[in-house]
Amino acid sequence: MKRTLLFAALVLAAAPAFADSTSCNIDSDYDVALSPDAITFSREDGEPRSVVMHDGNLRVDGHEAALTDADRERVRQFERDARALLPEVRAITLEAVEIAFTAMTEVARGLAPDNAKLQAKLEDSRAELLAQFDQPEGHFKIDEDAVAASVTRLVGEITPTLIGEITTAALSAAFSGDEGKAREIERRAENMEADIEAKVKVRADALAARADILCPKFAALDALDEALVYRLANGGALDLLRADR
Repeated sequence: MKRTLLFAALVLAAAPAFADSTSCNIDSDYDVALSPDAITFSREDGEPRSVVMHDGNLRVDGHEAALTDADRERVRQFERDARALLPEVRAITLEAVEIAFTAMTEVARGLAPDNAKLQAKLEDSRAELLAQFDQPEGHFKIDEDAVAASVTRLVGEITPTLIGEITTAALSAAFSGDEGKAREIERRAENMEADIEAKVKVRADALAARADILCPKFAALDALDEALVYRLANGGALDLLRADR
């Protein structure tokens, strides 16, 4: 029983993150925001706090960076390639959210098939989470902290209800002496993890394949970043992202 709930929690907790890839690891110290005018990298801690790219220009903490012609072309290429990538990143993230809610909904249906309030709560939570990705055309930003907080809150709200439902059903079967009902509850709990995994596996595998396709594209962005001659005031490189293969 604990394994079933843990499976659902792990799937749901993974939803805000970029889909796991078997061939690369993508990391950045920055939050990324895309608008029709620019791409902005920002962070709460560390220097610089803000890096803005626009048509070959680079602003670092509000100051225009002095770039060579070659660096301007690298910045322009970085922005162009990032704009092409981010819509697919958004689509992958949305699919991860949908897969996570599919898993949690199946848990709820299996353990609490008659709890309409719980089903409605799940649907409301799904809509709330997806609303965070509802942005104007040409814009892209994922507030990972907000998404993670929503997921954590949802798991905290749903899990006690699920445990309560199965506990109530088990106690009712035990006190009534209905051995058939008790065996059915036990069978349902034991089979649920495998049933849920079977339902989401095809979509999860397809999602992983889509993420893998992006690996060389992120590696190319990382190479452009590393190739910049421009250096910060402390002599360090921008290091906007890291793509390890």
